[in-house]
Amino acid sequence: MISSAFCVIRLLPDARLLHPETRLAQPPRPFADPCAPGSRSGGLRCYRKHMSTWRTLPNLLTLARVAAIPFLAVLLLARRYDMALPVLFLTGISDALDGYLARRLNQASRLGQVLDPAADKLLLFTVYLTLAWTGALPWWITGLVIGRDVVIVLGALLLFTARQRREFAPTLWGKISTFYQLLLAGCTVLQGALPVGWVPGLFLEFLLAGATAATLWSGIDYVRIGAGWARSASAR
Repeated sequence: MISSAFCVIRLLPDARLLHPETRLAQPPRPFADPCAPGSRSGGLRCYRKHMSTWRTLPNLLTLARVAAIPFLAVLLLARRYDMALPVLFLTGISDALDGYLARRLNQASRLGQVLDPAADKLLLFTVYLTLAWTGALPWWITGLVIGRDVVIVLGALLLFTARQRREFAPTLWGKISTFYQLLLAGCTVLQGALPVGWVPGLFLEFLLAGATAATLWSGIDYVRIGAGWARSASAR
């Protein structure tokens, strides 16, 4: 009789596990990401997760900026600077707004980190190419702006392939050069939209010189930083 009761007690669960406070103290199971590599629970849940990332307000603003680029290009090629100016202004506002909303609404995503700078570069290249095509800007500054970014992208791909480096934060000189490039393009469009003489030609020459110097120096700075990363990685 005693041995039977002992066997029954051994088969019962531990009383500590039945206590509600003990159950709450147990560490929660880690959540399995349905989109993680090797996960077997993907499918519809993974699809919904990616779609929810696309539908965030910051990413929708970025996509709207990309959609406006062809219309801006057509207006600039037709020399309709009066109509192109508000489109360019709205794209600039959306660029500042999507980053603010991503931080404010806690909607930063890996997609947004890739999509936002890609949209910025596509907009900048389109504006410079169309302005150079119509003769509003010299071709050599357009080649310098695009060529610098091509060198940076090729260097980043080389570092990623050889050293598996994924993070490439913009430098101070890179931000300064982008500021001068955007200001030069915006003032050039503004000059075409306003009556003659409203934007002094000397001011545009100053912006052209500043954009040239900042673009050249930032390119040299990026090459210097990339070479330093490569040397430090090879020394390990």
